[in-house]
Amino acid sequence: MRKLFSFNTIFKSVLFFLLLSNYSFSQTYSFDNYTVQDGIVQSNVAATVQDNNGDIWLGTESGVSRFNGKTFQNYSTDDGLADNNVTEILLDKKGSIWFGHANGGLTKYNGNTFESIQSEFLPKNATIFSLYQDTKGRMWISTAKFGAILIQDPYGDWNNKNNCKGYTSKDGLSEFCFSIFDDQQGNIWFRTDVGIKILNTENKFDFFRAQGLTAYITSFFCDKRGLIWLGFSDRNISTYDTKTKTIIAYSVKDGLPDKLLQQPDVGRFPSCFVNTFTQDDKGNVWAAIWDNGVVRFNSQNKKFTSFNSQNGLSINKIKCINHDREGNILFGTWGNGLAIFKGEKFTSFTKTNGIINNQVWAIVQDKKGRYWWGTNEGISIYDPSAEKEKAITNISKLGDGYANSIRALTTDKNGHIWIGTWGGKVIMYDIEKEKFIINQQINDATYSHVSCITLDRQGKLWIGTPEGITVYDHHSVKTYRTVDGLSSNDVTCIFSDRKGNIWIGTKQRGITKFKDGKFTHYDKTNGLNYLAISCITENKHGELWVGTEGGGLFLYRNNSFSNFKIKDGLNSDFIISLNVDEQNNLWIGSNNGLNKFDYSSNVFSSYSKFDGFSGIETKSNATYKDTKGNLWFGTVNGVYKYSATDDTKNILEPIVKITRLKVNLKDYLIADT
Repeated sequence: MRKLFSFNTIFKSVLFFLLLSNYSFSQTYSFDNYTVQDGIVQSNVAATVQDNNGDIWLGTESGVSRFNGKTFQNYSTDDGLADNNVTEILLDKKGSIWFGHANGGLTKYNGNTFESIQSEFLPKNATIFSLYQDTKGRMWISTAKFGAILIQDPYGDWNNKNNCKGYTSKDGLSEFCFSIFDDQQGNIWFRTDVGIKILNTENKFDFFRAQGLTAYITSFFCDKRGLIWLGFSDRNISTYDTKTKTIIAYSVKDGLPDKLLQQPDVGRFPSCFVNTFTQDDKGNVWAAIWDNGVVRFNSQNKKFTSFNSQNGLSINKIKCINHDREGNILFGTWGNGLAIFKGEKFTSFTKTNGIINNQVWAIVQDKKGRYWWGTNEGISIYDPSAEKEKAITNISKLGDGYANSIRALTTDKNGHIWIGTWGGKVIMYDIEKEKFIINQQINDATYSHVSCITLDRQGKLWIGTPEGITVYDHHSVKTYRTVDGLSSNDVTCIFSDRKGNIWIGTKQRGITKFKDGKFTHYDKTNGLNYLAISCITENKHGELWVGTEGGGLFLYRNNSFSNFKIKDGLNSDFIISLNVDEQNNLWIGSNNGLNKFDYSSNVFSSYSKFDGFSGIETKSNATYKDTKGNLWFGTVNGVYKYSATDDTKNILEPIVKITRLKVNLKDYLIADT
């Protein structure tokens, strides 16, 4: 073996340090976005709620939109709304939906019709800010100019003074009341223009005062544990424990944003204040910070995560937050309709986030925990433990010619990274010396274009090219071509199984197995009916999975092949990558999204852009399982991480709705039957 330490090699090592660069980093989360182009009546969504039938209702400045998951139906004053400008929506304990309006009007929807509530106690031409139903079933209405209004029975007489009572400054409150909730001790909290006031169980108002609070409180919320969350005008957040009377203040060190993402608009709202809270089914608390998107407080690690226009959210102006029965988070935006966050089972990293190129062909994790992504324009290295500004390092050139076009990455037993390039042969990265090294002995024997690299059980390096295979055992180099027993020189993939067999996929001549110096061919004579092999892997039972370019998926078990195609549940017959997760499920990358094959049930499931996998077309053999069991997929649109722990199975029974009835080709109204 000869290591070439010529000027050329030293130049490349130095060049690595000269051409790397760091980028401010954030991964991209997946959101579904719905705007007026999709059918929403207007882009400013002030309130959202999901009804008992599973439909999502949106309140806007131009009416109400109802979303059934597929289409929108819009309603206005022509349908019975008291006003088109909707400021708040409440789903009460009986299933009726209430709409508060900017003109002080109130509308009730009973499941069939809208009713404009007529009452002398409702505000006249003054905005309803919020609607709240307390634990006793009473409804509270917070308003501009008319304080708070209590309705003992929302289904009773709205003009009976025994049923309706107003609270203003004369009663110890204020004329401007913005939001209301009741705590676990039975006290009612009011956020007003003069601060927070509390109506105690003795029906007396007290000011809320706590030491250390200096900024103006712009929002508050009571979580399931009884903690009071306080949002401030300076984008900071605190919690208040009503039992111990203690406050915990959160700041930048806890993950809150440290700067404005954009210059504030000159308009109806100030910038960078916390304007709303909610809590999801997992116990996480979400807060919207105007012009800065939203933050989520993780109930386990006590840290905040930001979601904004830099990592997937369509706009940074979030007016309201809610969640549906399936755990999706609903964001009403000010200017861009509805955004829905479906979780973190898929997160992506693209050029927008700082990686060097979106075409990701190879993935590996080094022994320091960093991820290497090989692309058409070099390598991006992601260090999850680094500070945000230093998390991604890009290497824009490894050598001469086309050496920056990466096709394969693998690590050896010493942790060194071997890089196969399309046009520049093989380069090794010495992880201890932190430099690239050319092994001339390998490259003298290897064709310039490398399609795959694999390390076998003995630590030998197998390098596949369109002109055969090079094998390096750290002492000597061997080459294999058709004259030595390969079925074809055009090698597309190499896989080393648990028994020490080497399986070699070729472009048009099926599979060659190498064992103890002997080659065995697998083709149509063995039941492998499609010979353009793209990828090979093995499950925990030692069974072999084979992907083909157009012939679907093959399972080699008990010395025979079985075939799966689109008709069996695949997204495509053009299979590009294969991986097996910790649960022995097979993951299939194709030119049309991802499939998962559940080995226990023999069922294929599909993942597409609607599930967060917007990469759609995967790259050849660009998949990797990391030390935590996460799966990574290289695509034409960046690299995607799949987290099984965040892919919670929906066990809720679906809501069945009959929308049409036809008998003997004749339609019948469901209400008439």
